[in-house]
Amino acid sequence: MRLRCIAEERRYLWHELVHADRRDKACQASDALERSVEREAVRRAIPHSALAWAARRADSTHELAELLKLPEPWVTFRWKIAHPAERGS
Repeated sequence: MRLRCIAEERRYLWHELVHADRRDKACQASDALERSVEREAVRRAIPHSALAWAARRADSTHELAELLKLPEPWVTFRWKIAHPAERGS
């Protein structure tokens, strides 16, 4: 349970950092904006080097998530949008 809490806290912080970098205002929130922010947050939280490092050590997305200390849905999404070189393919 503790790992899950840490992973969710990290997800939240990455998401909010993207909002801060973009200087978004609370009143600007829309579904499209939130999806865009979430996508950028995933990319920032799991750069190529981290994805490659974890992929060499893990046998599943669950293990990738544990190694990266991020929510499994984020890791799954990042893996889907990864360039083949990032996956070692």
